[in-house]
Amino acid sequence: MKKLLILVFGLCLSTSIFSQSVKGQLIDKNTGEPLIGATVTVQGTTVGTITDIDGSFMIAAPANSTLIFSYVGYDEMMMSVDSGVSDLGSVGLGISRYGLNEVTITGVMDIVRDRRTPVAVSTITTADIIAKGGNVEFPEVMKNTPSIYVANQSGGYGDSEVFTRGFD
Repeated sequence: MKKLLILVFGLCLSTSIFSQSVKGQLIDKNTGEPLIGATVTVQGTTVGTITDIDGSFMIAAPANSTLIFSYVGYDEMMMSVDSGVSDLGSVGLGISRYGLNEVTITGVMDIVRDRRTPVAVSTITTADIIAKGGNVEFPEVMKNTPSIYVANQSGGYGDSEVFTRGFD
């Protein structure tokens, strides 16, 4: 049992000796603004961290390792960390030449049918809004829709509250 305890203690001590704490700040190379939530990882390991609100990070990296800095919309950057280096200072990432692709959200109108599906759905069309609209607030247009409760306040225009099935 003593040999096992000494072995575990020795392994813990050796990992603390061979790793160092590295800190720094990730910023936009062009504007100097901090990059919040950027990823900093040690190459070839699962050790990583993210930057805080100031773009600052601190990571335990083995001596003579390589750090990988990445952020959405920016070019990935790799930096070698020599033993004894504990502060990298400000590290600037450049904006990627390749933009992100657009996201298109589509829906199928045949899935839900007004008042005929297991989930009660009511659709307020543009024609309904135009017909009932006039000079009233939008909550007043929804007043006759099932499961919608509109509470008018006596304060004036813009003081209505809308509740859906008991929720605000």
